[in-house]
Amino acid sequence: VEPVGRRRTAAAPEAEFGVHVHRYLELATAGWTEAALRADLGLADAAFGAVRAAAEAILQGPATRRLFAAGAARNELEYVGADGCLRRIDRLVELDGELWVLDYKTGGLDEPDLDRRAAPHLQQLADYRQAVLALYPGRTVRTALLFADGAMLEVHGGS
Repeated sequence: VEPVGRRRTAAAPEAEFGVHVHRYLELATAGWTEAALRADLGLADAAFGAVRAAAEAILQGPATRRLFAAGAARNELEYVGADGCLRRIDRLVELDGELWVLDYKTGGLDEPDLDRRAAPHLQQLADYRQAVLALYPGRTVRTALLFADGAMLEVHGGS
C-alpha cells in the first residue's frame, strides 16, 4: 500500500521561535493585549519574554516604528506565486502613497553586515515585490527586511 502522506518533522527551535514572533506581530498589530497574546502563544514565561523582546524590537525600532503606525496595512497576506505555490507576505503597508512589502527575520542576527544578512532572502523579496506590482500596477513598491534586533534593510527601491 502506498503511503498517503508524510509525517512532518518537528520544527527546529529556531524556526519555532520565528513562528511565534510572526504570530506575536500579527496579533499585536491587530490590537491584542499582552494577556491575549500570552494565552494565544501558550509559552512559558521565559520563552514568551524572548518572543516579546524580538517582536518589540521589530515594532519599536527607530527605522521601523513608522511602518507599524500606518493605518492601511495587511498582515500575513497570502497569494499564489507563478509556480502555483502558496506564499505569504508578512506585512503590506501603504505609507505616503507607497506600498511597503515587509518581511520579518529572526535568524542570522550574529551577522553585523546587513547586506550579507539579507543575501539569502533577496529572491524571496523580489518574488513578493513582483506579486504586489502585479496587483497594483503603476504603484511604487518598496521592500524591506525587518530583523529581530531592530535593524531594517530596504532591499529594493521604488518602482
